[in-house]
Amino acid sequence: MYEYETTSSNTAKAAKAEQGTGLDAEANAEANAETPAIAGAALVPPPTLKTSPSPAYSNDCFRIAESGIAGWGAFATRNLTKGDVILREIPLFVAGDDGIFDEFYKLDKDAADLAGLFPIAARFNHACHPQNNVDYCFDRGSNALTMVVREDTAAGQELTISYGKHLSPQLLYLCYGFRCRCGCCKGLSDEEMAIFATQW
Repeated sequence: MYEYETTSSNTAKAAKAEQGTGLDAEANAEANAETPAIAGAALVPPPTLKTSPSPAYSNDCFRIAESGIAGWGAFATRNLTKGDVILREIPLFVAGDDGIFDEFYKLDKDAADLAGLFPIAARFNHACHPQNNVDYCFDRGSNALTMVVREDTAAGQELTISYGKHLSPQLLYLCYGFRCRCGCCKGLSDEEMAIFATQW
């Protein structure tokens, strides 16, 4: 689950409209009708709702593939420019703290094992700020998580987000269970990892 800021309008430079998002034709038409024209009539990608438990996904900007950082990751399929909107993802469900587990258990068993609230965005690996090359925010107006490129990024480069601007390597390990190797932070030493292993 992501922590995010909300915004009522998206002023980022728009990426070319995404094709084949998995939405039916009626939903695609409705999404495009509600999508504002930005930066000289270019369109923001239509909202995507992913319900398949498979990690596979690709659009005009990136694809999900195995990552050298950890498990799966998102990789640019073309040169991306600062401000490009690369994804607008509709959550699988929205629930208050009290109802979140009830909604999670309603999911298909296979999907529940592999999916989160935003199953595409969940594949983006972490890099500490300012090393991350993608930012995200949740737009309540369109009910979509929007991912925007922070800096020009070459085709083939892994796209990363920051799981929290002020999270230390220790907190990343305790909260998310991974050892940060982004190159921006000092990471965790083998000695620190040994201490964690004895404490937990």
